Amino acid sequence: MRWKRIAGLVGLLIVALVVILYVIVTTYDFNKLKPRIVQAVRDATGRELTLGGDFKVRFGLSPSASVERVTFQNAPWGSRPEMVRVKSLEIQVSLLPLIRGEIEFKRLILIEPDIWIETDPSGKSNLEFKPPEKPKAEEKKAEDRTALPPLIFEEVRIEKGVLTYRDGKKGKTQTLNLDNLAAAIPGGEKPADLHLQGSFNGRKFEVKGTTGPIRALFSPQKPWPLNLTAKLAEATLGAEGSIREPLKGKGLDLAVRAEGPSIRGTAEFAGWSDVPELGAYKVSARIKDPPGKIAISDLKAQIGESDVSGSVEVNLSGQRPGIGANLSSSKLDLRPLFPPKDKKALPTTPSARPAATGKDKVFPSGPLPLDGLKALDGGVNIQAGQILGLPLTIQKLNARVLLQDGNLLARPFQMVLNEGSLSGVFNLRTQGKDPSFNCDFKLDQLDVGSLLKDLGTQQVLEGKVSAEVDLNGRGRSIAEWMGNLNGRTFVNMGKGRLNNKYLNLIGADMAESILRLINPFKKGEDFTPVNCLVNGFDIQNGLAVCRALVLDTQVMSVIGEGNVNLKEERLNLSIHPTPKEGLGAGGLGKISLSLGELTKSFKLGGTLAKPSLGIDTAQALVTAGKAVGGIALFGPAGILAALASPTPGDPNPCLTAYEKAKMGKTEPKEKAEK
Repeated sequence: MRWKRIAGLVGLLIVALVVILYVIVTTYDFNKLKPRIVQAVRDATGRELTLGGDFKVRFGLSPSASVERVTFQNAPWGSRPEMVRVKSLEIQVSLLPLIRGEIEFKRLILIEPDIWIETDPSGKSNLEFKPPEKPKAEEKKAEDRTALPPLIFEEVRIEKGVLTYRDGKKGKTQTLNLDNLAAAIPGGEKPADLHLQGSFNGRKFEVKGTTGPIRALFSPQKPWPLNLTAKLAEATLGAEGSIREPLKGKGLDLAVRAEGPSIRGTAEFAGWSDVPELGAYKVSARIKDPPGKIAISDLKAQIGESDVSGSVEVNLSGQRPGIGANLSSSKLDLRPLFPPKDKKALPTTPSARPAATGKDKVFPSGPLPLDGLKALDGGVNIQAGQILGLPLTIQKLNARVLLQDGNLLARPFQMVLNEGSLSGVFNLRTQGKDPSFNCDFKLDQLDVGSLLKDLGTQQVLEGKVSAEVDLNGRGRSIAEWMGNLNGRTFVNMGKGRLNNKYLNLIGADMAESILRLINPFKKGEDFTPVNCLVNGFDIQNGLAVCRALVLDTQVMSVIGEGNVNLKEERLNLSIHPTPKEGLGAGGLGKISLSLGELTKSFKLGGTLAKPSLGIDTAQALVTAGKAVGGIALFGPAGILAALASPTPGDPNPCLTAYEKAKMGKTEPKEKAEK
């Protein structure tokens, strides 16, 4: 019977302990913890925590306490007093540790929290806390006191929360509404599971994934892991990797991805309403931010019909931001970025010509907008198989573009342009009193008809053109560049044709004169066949002197000489036609024009804005004499023999002009570089 008494005594003691514990828990004034909690938060952050309501305690195996009207102080420079406002906060703790005098949190429930995150105009965040400094004696005394356990919860639930971010630099505010957030946080070094639903700036979203330990947010010792997937309407975004300082957004090492049916729809989610529709997209890259830099590697992007791959690095540590990139693409379709405008057909008759604009100059005299070149430095290597959407169709582009101290250099670049090839260098220097440039281009077999079509202009000329351009100039406007221009140009075209009907765009009188120049034998035809075209200019201090100008058709050859004053924009060209039929070359047909008419020179004068074409009586005999005597361009055999030879296979008249143009004087490269 003795053991029964012992068992009864033990049971009585247990009941007594439970009763005593219940009395202690239910009668304990948990409001006494409020000063300790407030002081602990103040010591950790340097800011005030306010617990407006009384603690309400519910007893059980997992006791819980709740309090209403909780606020947390904002930074002193903040745009509102409180960084956090909470309607109701509930905390649940473990019972057994509580019996030992320890507090272990199990669950946190926030009802209608309102959190305000912001930066000041310098970019400083209100998440940067500054704990108050304490004398060593107080630090020692604080160590002797029982420390409040860290605020780590195994479970967090938020209902009807609001998170607002205000960018102090841009003055823009964005709002995140949380309908529901559930986070499972095991504690220790284990990752936290996260699931939230809500809206951002009024647009619905859902996020799932895992993050690093919550404790590591406030005292990061190693990179904080992150693996999240977000669904924004029909788009999917993801990030996987780590952040060394997550509250500051520093120390990134993330593999990011994005995929969706509409890039405009995703952009509108972030509040960007002016993004054009580029189609479906799939993008992936790795982002790192070593000190002073942002590096994007393993970039792979498919947007609509365009693709881009490569790497980009932004250097923020220098006097100016620096950008370096190596990019490649098999196809860049830029057409969605440049939607076609309503095109009105150009007039084809003199009566339909638009009224004169009244402008006396062609070259703009306003200052060039070059200050933007000094905003950053950079170097970009790009290779593209095809670029669509520009005024010109570009294929097989290979270029390196450098921007340093306001100087822009494209060297070298190569591309296929409208079935022809274009290569060369371009150098623009903005340092010194006057900006200057030099360029050296070579164009081979450009389809000029296709080019004019791409540019949306009338296809006046058809054929394949080759050209060489070596120019340099200086000045603060296009007009000054042209007025100080030096160098040489050369243009050569083989067989092609001229569209007669578009000549009426320059006026009936001039159109009729040009047609009499190039084809006086036939009327009413749409096209004039062209055998060849050669043109070359030597340019010095804005004066372009014609060293060769020949247009050869089936029935007429036209020779030109003279100059163009680019500074004053004045034309001074003498043009002389020579027929291939008649004039002693019997059997080749008859023409309606007399020898006197055919030996008359034409004068192309006026200005670039208002050109005029008429009979040049002063130069008629001189030009005709040069042509017939053969001393002008084609040697002692004479221009008539060269141009009007009836024997098939004879040398093309443009060949001699070609040789003369190629032999023209040029500025030394050393001078051009200055």
